[in-house]
Amino acid sequence: MKKTVKSPIIQTLSLVESYNFYIENKIRREELISNFSRYKPSVPFSSRLNDWISEWYEKHKSIFEFVDDDDFNSKDIKETLDRYVKLYNETGRIRIWTGGSELTIFGSAQMNHLFRAWHEFTHIIHQSGFDFAGESIVASIQISELPSDWILEKELIIIEILGQNQYYSKHKRFLINQRKYCVDYLKNPASAILTKQS
Repeated sequence: MKKTVKSPIIQTLSLVESYNFYIENKIRREELISNFSRYKPSVPFSSRLNDWISEWYEKHKSIFEFVDDDDFNSKDIKETLDRYVKLYNETGRIRIWTGGSELTIFGSAQMNHLFRAWHEFTHIIHQSGFDFAGESIVASIQISELPSDWILEKELIIIEILGQNQYYSKHKRFLINQRKYCVDYLKNPASAILTKQS
């Protein structure tokens, strides 16, 4: 079997294109990060991500019930997952807690609820736990569902799930301002994780 070898000119063009892609995305990313800090809390960090989540929700909305009471048992996360899976298997329903949804990257509490619906659905359908390993799996599944060239949106989802888990692991408390944390994390993940919000 003959092996196809690219000519040096094609390889050079490919490298130049890759480098240009990197530079353009780096500059665009830096512009977006600086703009994120200036956005009003009602402005999402990515409108197309919000639109994608809304479309996903529309296809699955019949299974969700939005509730004010948070029944997540942080002292027994395995029991919580088992209970959520059992409820879904028996009723076809998933309950979504509506609290803690201010100052998020999505620009509104309602959009955060829809993101949470997608996130909880992924946990339950794949029976992936609420520990860091389980959250990592869920984050990977969620970003794999987005268009392949949505690099920034995938990074936002990683911060939303894993970055926030890292913060919680360090400080044993939830974030006060998720928007600010996301911007700080985009600039310097270590500093964002280690700096306690007040």
